[in-house]
Amino acid sequence: MPAQAAAATKSGWWYRPKTATPTAESPQPLPGGNPVLPTVPAGPPTVPADHLHVEGTPAGATSIAAFTYSLNAGESLPVLTLKTAAGSNVPPTSIILACRAAVEWAAPAAPPGAWEEKPLVDCSSSVQAQINDTGDTLVFPLQPLVSGRTLDVVVVPGRVAELPAEANGSTFALTFPKPTAESLTTTTAAPVEEFSPATDFSHDFDFEPAAPSTGETSFESPSFTPTFDGSIVTTPAPVVSPALEPQDQAPSVPRAFSPAVSAEDVGDAAKKLGLVLIALGVIAAYMASAERPATEMGLGRFRRVRPAAEAALDGPTSEGGIGRLRRPRAGAAPRL
Repeated sequence: MPAQAAAATKSGWWYRPKTATPTAESPQPLPGGNPVLPTVPAGPPTVPADHLHVEGTPAGATSIAAFTYSLNAGESLPVLTLKTAAGSNVPPTSIILACRAAVEWAAPAAPPGAWEEKPLVDCSSSVQAQINDTGDTLVFPLQPLVSGRTLDVVVVPGRVAELPAEANGSTFALTFPKPTAESLTTTTAAPVEEFSPATDFSHDFDFEPAAPSTGETSFESPSFTPTFDGSIVTTPAPVVSPALEPQDQAPSVPRAFSPAVSAEDVGDAAKKLGLVLIALGVIAAYMASAERPATEMGLGRFRRVRPAAEAALDGPTSEGGIGRLRRPRAGAAPRL
């Protein structure tokens, strides 16, 4: 069922001409006095104090805005509706994107904020505004941007990469009131009613026969165009992207690459492992035979005591093996 979410917890906007970093042309400190602050250009005069502003030019974004909602338990499918204010110029072809804020951000104390202080933007799951024909209403279905119960949104100009700068949708000026609880609608799950046969099956149901089929099927879709020969022509959606510099966007994480392993490589590895195991077995057998008394023979449960007469034929005891494997032994060295 439709519901209203909690009010936005914070909001703000940032303007490119405003900077917090003094430039080379900034006035230098007066001798023995306080430094002279650089002159900061004011924001557009059409932006009231309780409004936000998003603007773009063919060269890219001029201003962006952000706001945060805290959803109540059970709320989902948030839909934001914005009404443009006086001074706005939003053609229906404008590309306006809602993205996630990639970092924590603070609302400017005196908007607009400095461009360097704007939040980093994550547009990997952006939502494009649905604009009506008159350009005075924008609708954003924001479910892809929900993280837990937080909705942290940055509205930025976008553009179509395949189009020239003058017609790529990045040129517009949008001023709108700060979002409130009335700006965002959500859906809450309906309570589950207990099953009761006495009440659930005591209703009268009226069934109307379905209209006879005419054998014809009609549909409307902006992405598919039927042709006279019965085929379907698919119109691909344009590729849109934020009209921001790379340093203003959260970096993407490259996909980990796992090289393919062939069956031949697996076979070679198995052969090498087999040879290593055989070598280890030979060494273990040699060490076991070198360590036991000359009067014993055999391995494991087959080990038995040699007769004294047989052991006497081995001759004097000598040392066998190499390095740290050298051990006293009697008779000839065991055969490998």
